Amino acid sequence: MQRKCTYRNKKCDLTRGPNGCRRCTQAGIDCGGYPATNSRMPKPKHSDRTKNLTRQVRHPEQIELYQSLLPICLPVPNDPSLSAGTSSATAIIEDWGPNFDSLGWNSHLLAPHQSTDPYSCVISPHGQLPNTTVEQSPNLAVQLLTPPAEGNVNTPDNPPALPYTPKSPPFSTVHGPSTGCEQVLGLGQGQNFDPYPQVESVTDLPINLEDDVDKDDPENVLAGVLPELALDREVESNIIPFAAYAFTSWLNRFIFEPGRASSLARATIIRGHSFGQEALQQMILVAKTVLAVSKSTDYELQFYAEMYQQLMGRVLEARTCNALTREAAMKAMGSCHEFISITSKVGSLANVLHLMDIYAPVFRQACPESSGLVNLPQRLIAPTAEVSLKYFASYDVIQSVITHRPMLFRYDLGITSPQVEVLLDADDRPGLRWSIGIPDRLVIALARINILLEDYGACVDQKVTQELRNEITEACKPVAPSSPEDDPTLMVGRLMVQESWRLVGYVYLYMGLCGADSKDARVVKVQKQFMRLLESVKSRRNPDVFLIIPMVILGIATSSPADRSILLTRLWSVSECRRSGTIGNDVARMLNDIWERTKERPAVWSDLRLACLRVVGILIGTYGCLGGRRGRGGFQHRAKSAPSAKLQEGLLDEIESISVPTVSLSILDKVEATNVIPLGSYNWIDHSTPTIIIPGTPPSWKQPRLPLQLSPDVGNTFIDQNSARLPMNPLEPLLRAINVTQNQLGNDFKLANEDIDIVTDRNGLRKLMKFITFHGPNRDPRPGRNSEFRIDAQLAPNGRTLVLTRHEEEFIDTSTKFKGYGHNFEKATTEFATPLVTKSNRTHEPQLKPTGYHRITRYDLLGLRFLVRYEVDAMDTTQNSDLDDLVASFSQSSLSNSNPKTESAKLENIIHVPQSELCHIVHGSLVPQNQVIELKAVFKIAWNDVYPQLFLSRTPMLKVGKHSDGYISTIQTYTSESNEMKSAHDQLTPDFVALVELLKRVRDVAKKRNLVGHDRPFAVYWSGNGDLKVRTVRYDHAKNLLSAEELASF
Repeated sequence: MQRKCTYRNKKCDLTRGPNGCRRCTQAGIDCGGYPATNSRMPKPKHSDRTKNLTRQVRHPEQIELYQSLLPICLPVPNDPSLSAGTSSATAIIEDWGPNFDSLGWNSHLLAPHQSTDPYSCVISPHGQLPNTTVEQSPNLAVQLLTPPAEGNVNTPDNPPALPYTPKSPPFSTVHGPSTGCEQVLGLGQGQNFDPYPQVESVTDLPINLEDDVDKDDPENVLAGVLPELALDREVESNIIPFAAYAFTSWLNRFIFEPGRASSLARATIIRGHSFGQEALQQMILVAKTVLAVSKSTDYELQFYAEMYQQLMGRVLEARTCNALTREAAMKAMGSCHEFISITSKVGSLANVLHLMDIYAPVFRQACPESSGLVNLPQRLIAPTAEVSLKYFASYDVIQSVITHRPMLFRYDLGITSPQVEVLLDADDRPGLRWSIGIPDRLVIALARINILLEDYGACVDQKVTQELRNEITEACKPVAPSSPEDDPTLMVGRLMVQESWRLVGYVYLYMGLCGADSKDARVVKVQKQFMRLLESVKSRRNPDVFLIIPMVILGIATSSPADRSILLTRLWSVSECRRSGTIGNDVARMLNDIWERTKERPAVWSDLRLACLRVVGILIGTYGCLGGRRGRGGFQHRAKSAPSAKLQEGLLDEIESISVPTVSLSILDKVEATNVIPLGSYNWIDHSTPTIIIPGTPPSWKQPRLPLQLSPDVGNTFIDQNSARLPMNPLEPLLRAINVTQNQLGNDFKLANEDIDIVTDRNGLRKLMKFITFHGPNRDPRPGRNSEFRIDAQLAPNGRTLVLTRHEEEFIDTSTKFKGYGHNFEKATTEFATPLVTKSNRTHEPQLKPTGYHRITRYDLLGLRFLVRYEVDAMDTTQNSDLDDLVASFSQSSLSNSNPKTESAKLENIIHVPQSELCHIVHGSLVPQNQVIELKAVFKIAWNDVYPQLFLSRTPMLKVGKHSDGYISTIQTYTSESNEMKSAHDQLTPDFVALVELLKRVRDVAKKRNLVGHDRPFAVYWSGNGDLKVRTVRYDHAKNLLSAEELASF
């Protein structure tokens, strides 16, 4: 069917010519003409009501009344990044402050910015967006009625603001005084709209890729949003039509099946209109945000900034609640789907991942499963009231696929009843197919692959692989729309999108789980299917906007230059991909980055992880990018559902809340550790009785032959070896090692003479650094780095020495998930001395195999004297006896002359100490500080995390094996003289100052509250957000602390 002109009430290209519009001329149809040139709004045919409507637009009192319906304005912040000209959600998220722009109707429109060449720089930074010119615009109520001048907003990306034709039965039930909302919708009283306007034929598709934006609500979504929402006759406002128009604009532009989503929009309007002023204001704010984003790609983020402040405040408040109920969690999750959905259109991939990480513990508390795993199928079939839960769970699965990082939660994938099976297989399925087109069953299949990939890597049985393929083939078939009124073009596009998602499942199965590369025959077959499918549907916004992720995933398997050109052309034709700082732009550039790096080889799935790092700046840890957890001080990366029961055990009332200290700029150039002296060391050994070797010997570094291919770490690993082997007194080895070592060196040594301020494991200091950096510019961007922690504490009777003890949920990591390559890197590059043999009454002499080397070092930092225990990876045996500056201050000659020796096997006595479970053997010599080495097997060094580990233990040397899936071609050495180390030190200096001030505050709180002595323990606790809490501890639960005698030794 041919398009006709505006006066025929049909869609028109609005191209003015002597014989009428272009399409009417080409079709040989008599064009009915255009509205008068002085009118900027399409007029309905002759109607007195229409004339009245036009006059009303020009009455200022109507505008004032419309503005008066809105909440009182909030003060505007000084931060210019949050002004009306803000064009990046990243700036808002990073610089979020307590105040944002007002909720008033006044607005600005951004002139189109100069486009940048998307091919020019694969890894260009996102923070630097093109400058835009801000135009002062008239009041929004008027502006929506008068399309902007040509070249401003009315472009292929920016459809006219009023797409409706003058007849629509749904509005016949909407009554009330004319207050200006009717004007926003282009309505006069009693005016009707056509619910089913004419749609173009497949053969008459527009040439411009963005020219087919649904300007006229072809599926009559507005009719689905507004039925039975008659306005209150007693209220002089008409907010509902405005909200309906805003949500309809959003649905038509960004939602895969807007007709099915209309019930959700209707529920949002009902909730906002029925649940009080706060809910109403939030609904208005969300409506204004989605309208701003829907009407133009040059949208401003004024309303988004305020929405971000409001919704973020709610979820953060829920996270800090110590007794969060499911009802409160559900309330906090209420707008999660709107928040994430909008952020996914205006923000970067990193923004969305950060937002999901913040919502994660609240989501878990909101799920009905009180313990165990969240059941994913149950979440997918949940009712509309729980849409945020199904939205979060589905996005959790998808983000894992596109970033090659684990899901935030491990899900139960079992189908609990036949009813669940029926709902999942129904044509009108309750999952999120309506949102982005992904079949519900495929979400479950992808989650299954994610779990297998996390647990086994590529080592999956062929039978499991075949079962997954069958699941993707049979259960994830596309569903055709059932309504006879559906536009055939949209129907074909939607079937194509669903089939493309199924092909994504195949590629993820073969490349992600089975480890195939892009040249694998199975992958090539799927890629060719996708290209044929893509070429069968003409390029237009719908379906291309819903093919962004499938095109990127299938693009990894694409090697043909011609096919790559087709994919890039269709990606860059979507406006979301062209705008810098958005997910669409991020993933498109990730694909470009993969192609740049795989010109000479087939692509593999790990290339996606590297692209995510290079383009988005996300450091991926658990799948091997950072080497995994090393087993001695790792942080939990998986989001937690609620405060950990084990970390809460024995905690009593909060007695103080401590924020991050303010740093004095006058001392920033003085942050250096002095008087560095190693006081003791020891090896743990595998023995039935807890036994250590003092002073012991670390493994020796041996340069491996390169390249080096590492296998992933497997088996159990220590999280806290001291607590695992001696849970009742994990600090006893520290004290024993110091006394025995100093006695071996012939020193008259007493701890009481050392004036120690802080006794701690390095891990405790690193956790406190996490709290500090979380609130500052050095915040670690990796998801899960702001983990909950607890550190137990005692203040010695001297009132000076603060003793901090680790308190972990688990001492040993027994999981079978992928743990990185760190342990195998150590095995390949180090060797222990010859095992010891003990004197025994038995018939054989057991060998004693060391399992770890711990070291205790004393140093002064900013007025505090630290005694820090830490694990050492290796020692450098190539160093001569001339010590560097770190040990120049050693006062004991015996320390400076002690050089490591390789000991031959010899008989040694195991020494038992009365009234102690811990035994020890005296063997070895104390290694000089300048020979201590830290080892890392990583993809990229996260200096904000690594440098504190070195600085707080005074470790002078770092050796890094940079790997790609365990393949290491070079090993780099860094020392305190390296530029990278110097730069990291300068950057983190304020945080080190804040750390010292924080420890002083904790000690002052203990003094003020009289928490002194062995029987007055307390704890510092952080939930992962907000301030650090000082809480008292029940003494009968304090099983890991020092005795009165041990505390008195200080």
